[in-house]
Amino acid sequence: MSGRAVLVVLASALLGGCPPSLPPCDDAAAHAVVFLDAPSDLHPDDGVPMYEGQAILYQSCGANSFCHASRAEGGMRAGAPEGLDFDTGPACIGHDCAMGDPSRSRLESRIAHVRAHARDIYAAVDYGSMPPGSVGVRVVARAGGFRRLPADGATLASGALVDTIHTARGRRSLGVWLACGAPVVGTVHDPDGAHLPGDSCTSSTASAGDCVTRLPATPVAIGTCAPGGVPSYDELYAKLFDPLCSSSCHSESTPRTGTPRFSTVDATYEALLDPTVEDRLVVPGNASASHVVHHLEGLFGFDLMPLGMFSDRLPHDVLTSVRAWIDAGAPRNCP
Repeated sequence: MSGRAVLVVLASALLGGCPPSLPPCDDAAAHAVVFLDAPSDLHPDDGVPMYEGQAILYQSCGANSFCHASRAEGGMRAGAPEGLDFDTGPACIGHDCAMGDPSRSRLESRIAHVRAHARDIYAAVDYGSMPPGSVGVRVVARAGGFRRLPADGATLASGALVDTIHTARGRRSLGVWLACGAPVVGTVHDPDGAHLPGDSCTSSTASAGDCVTRLPATPVAIGTCAPGGVPSYDELYAKLFDPLCSSSCHSESTPRTGTPRFSTVDATYEALLDPTVEDRLVVPGNASASHVVHHLEGLFGFDLMPLGMFSDRLPHDVLTSVRAWIDAGAPRNCP
């Protein structure tokens, strides 16, 4: 049975064959802009805007990594049928999508699918069957939160968190967004003198979805050891390996076989430097030979990590810190 058929059958079975009507469309609410508060400030998509309903669907259905995400395979789908994907995040960060751009095409295809099955999606969510149980709770938590920008335009951390799909208000926000045709922020620009965060931004007709200005990215440095300036492993663990790696594919509870587990700061260090694996994650003194660098930088055709990012890769300064730590011998503690 196709993913589409599964969704229709599920909604019909739950509600006696008659999915509930969507809430009335409220165009202003459907276009309310919220901002991603990623699990780590090192995440390049921290501060990326979406419309509230778009954000709730993105957060609840896989966050580009799990369940209904096109990148999710095997156990990472947690039972979601193949092909039933709801990747609703922006397609182009910091640039416009050219006509025929694969990212634009994928987003347009996913949103068309969402619009065609809006009532069935809402039925499954409103009934409480999706996202399912403890799996759903973990997926929502790993995606990071979304916040409304405070009136004084202070910081992302001071904005109010958006209600999740596990609340009646969150489910209604999703329903209103679906009722209004599921508009999406598909293109994201950096703020400039004429466009503040949350503003509609000037963009070419080649943009994917609406263009909205993001919150400015805040550089976050990795602390170093003194003397010598070697990046601190504890800092790398706290800001990179734990929030962005362990929280997704490498936790003890993630059903993904064949991946190292990053459970604690010491266990993660042992996994990174394990000399018994064929493709060593960290080769002390040689960052270019270290598999973790290949993944973080997307080298040699390896999957780009961490999964779920819209942007191409982690900020250059972060990658430089990882390389510098490895080239310095990957010390566990500061000298």
